[in-house]
Amino acid sequence: MHPIGPRTGGHSTARENARSFAHWPHESDETVKLYASLAIQAARGGDDLYTTSLMTLADDLSPAERTRLVKARDAAIKSLHEYADWLEAGQSKMPDWQPMGETNYNYLLKHVLLLPSTRTM
Repeated sequence: MHPIGPRTGGHSTARENARSFAHWPHESDETVKLYASLAIQAARGGDDLYTTSLMTLADDLSPAERTRLVKARDAAIKSLHEYADWLEAGQSKMPDWQPMGETNYNYLLKHVLLLPSTRTM
């Protein structure tokens, strides 16, 4: 299984989550084009969530708290866009998506989802 690692240094939680989403947790640690494409769309498509929706919660903040929130928001958006750029730059080297097959599906059921059954049970 490919766990979400502990937070380190300047890594944002969003970046770690996107990286974990972009990796298949079995046999290969290569980012698959399909998942990278989805992560790129998600990273670039959420600006309105941060710039508009998030700020509706900031009405009661003090000016200093609001300034800190805006700085953190802008840094998060920048980080997400940089991650999307990094993924996009590497897409030509990424393998295409392919069906996982029965063996990998049974592995997913038993070792990742921790279910006591396989596809044939």
